[in-house]
Amino acid sequence: MFKEIKGKTLITGFHGIGMVGFIAVDYLIKKLKAEKIGWIHKEYLPCVVFSTEKGLEMPIEFYKLKDIVFMKINLVLEKKVLGKFLKYLFTEINKNKPRKILVLGGLATSKKNIYGVANSFASPLLEELKLKRFPKDITVFGPMAGTLIESERLKIPAVCILPNASPNLPDPEAASRAITRLSKYLDFKVNVSDLKKEAKKIEARINEMKAKTDVKDELSERMFV
Repeated sequence: MFKEIKGKTLITGFHGIGMVGFIAVDYLIKKLKAEKIGWIHKEYLPCVVFSTEKGLEMPIEFYKLKDIVFMKINLVLEKKVLGKFLKYLFTEINKNKPRKILVLGGLATSKKNIYGVANSFASPLLEELKLKRFPKDITVFGPMAGTLIESERLKIPAVCILPNASPNLPDPEAASRAITRLSKYLDFKVNVSDLKKEAKKIEARINEMKAKTDVKDELSERMFV
């Protein structure tokens, strides 16, 4: 399954500020009708699946659309498992290197804009994606930081696409702006008008998963996750 990412663009998003990353990736997969190509689960991850009209959604799933692979992370990755997961993920990525990695997420700021953070191999992508650079130094935490670190080590261009978003509530509007920006860059045609309706379903699902896995909400303590 990881062989599918070799030479392709890998797009993913984590649960974090405004749940922007998860909402955007989930929505893109549905609207673009990307093909499911596989899923993974490791022994240290919570045993949680989601039952839908189309069948089970596994903990971490992969979808393909032409030269793009989406990694949809259905779980909130707790601190104690995050390091193990990223180590496993980038071990596999090192065997089958993607052309670039695009991470969708949210930034807790009141200034409405779409910002970008890139590793040293992806600076030109900030211009291509028309992402605003931060006017001052910032600190990146959590899975986004892990992705930037590991992609830097493996010399894979990686960019985080970060619209400003609500820090404590699902923010479908922020997700829609991330989707629109990414769609222009990749020449997708995605209607985001019904994203709010989808976001309500997602919020209910995530709240159920949090309750079952006893995941603490630490968004207020982080700038990004």
